[in-house]
Amino acid sequence: MAALGQICIVGAFGLAMYAIVSSITGVRVRSRELIASGQNAAWAVTALITAASVTLLVGFAVHDFSLRYVWEHSSRAMSMDLVLAAFYSGQQGSLLYWAWTLSIFSAVVLWQQRKPGAHRVFMPYVVSVLMLIEAFMTLLLGFVATPFEAVNVPVASSLPSATISMLSPMMSGT
Repeated sequence: MAALGQICIVGAFGLAMYAIVSSITGVRVRSRELIASGQNAAWAVTALITAASVTLLVGFAVHDFSLRYVWEHSSRAMSMDLVLAAFYSGQQGSLLYWAWTLSIFSAVVLWQQRKPGAHRVFMPYVVSVLMLIEAFMTLLLGFVATPFEAVNVPVASSLPSATISMLSPMMSGT
């Protein structure tokens, strides 16, 4: 699950960068195909960020403690509504939440401005600015503060109960 989320984030970063370059280059060389390609890349960024967000939400829902972020921000004792709200309780999850929100708003703008008209001349610039912000967020999510980091300690549910008490500093009295 960690690999899927990380691949989606890094893929979204690459597509956001492509959308920026494609949109600006399309305006400079007056290529409708490049402009359309940039807009399609923005749609794909929305899909990938949504996939990453759903992956993390599923990780919380099934208590996948192999993800460090899930391990640090939830427990089996929490009710499901609190577990799902833990999605944005830390820095990494909050950043993913805002990247997801921006990608959805970008998709709404693309959907609203899909019809021909005088406003279409501004769309490559709109896509470039939105994807620049999205690229920054996915850069942080993919390479600085990823919520898909794997835990290096064994997951407690797979260990005998005596071993679990030895893993906890509170149980050992230190």
